[in-house]
Amino acid sequence: MADIVRYVIGRADQRRISAKMTGLNTLPRFPGDSVIGCERADSLDSSSPAASMDLSQTLVIFDLDGTLVDAFEDIAFATNYGLETNGLPTHDLATVKTFVGDGISHLVARAVGSDKHPKFTKVLADVKSFFADHCAENAKAYPQVVEMLSSLREQGAQIATLSNKPDAMVHTTLTKTGLDELIDLAMGETEEYGIKPDPAGLQALVSKRNRRNVIMIGDGIPDAQVAQNASIPFVGVSWGLTSLEKLREFNPIGVADSALGLIEILQTYDASSPIRI
Repeated sequence: MADIVRYVIGRADQRRISAKMTGLNTLPRFPGDSVIGCERADSLDSSSPAASMDLSQTLVIFDLDGTLVDAFEDIAFATNYGLETNGLPTHDLATVKTFVGDGISHLVARAVGSDKHPKFTKVLADVKSFFADHCAENAKAYPQVVEMLSSLREQGAQIATLSNKPDAMVHTTLTKTGLDELIDLAMGETEEYGIKPDPAGLQALVSKRNRRNVIMIGDGIPDAQVAQNASIPFVGVSWGLTSLEKLREFNPIGVADSALGLIEILQTYDASSPIRI
């Protein structure tokens, strides 16, 4: 079971960050911070008030697949359609999941073995065509996601999603899962901005909203990397594609075991000296 760990960061106010994590050995470090201690919550003196982030001044950027939405059946169907149409062996769902995360071109390259495969271009075209029409037939929001997004919006947060899925399919997925009404901004792969971990897409989202704080939430390594590349805090989620061990390598400010657990992490993270990008 995950432990509640509280981090004390050495600034004038000795602010506290409370997050659900499992055995994190290193503390999150951002410009201007110096770590002075790491203790379990029950061992800290509770007399000092914990600082918190003003969510009304925060843009929260979420990954889509594996973070907000489970659309892996649709991804597998589209992948296997392209493979079978071209006489190539198909893959089971668990295997297709290992191909996901770096955009549709990388997914297809992994499915056929290499982007040098003689049928790669044709399979990619067939997968894109099929996926465009069937990208969210079985997609569903993860448990507590609707409640979590609703709560953040009620507290004044602006909500965005940044995905490596083609842009049109991002919007289709949000509409079919009903999350479009809870998302202020959405962006997928485009020719102009490319994919994560390139921070260009993230920076484009930030430019559309005047918010003091920006934070990235996701289940994948590209999510952690794009946050790192944009010099913003990262929060991981444990229900997606990436192991806790891998997520910890990026020193997240927290790793949530449930969607509602994200609210506590965000509410107790101190962004009194926000990182602007």
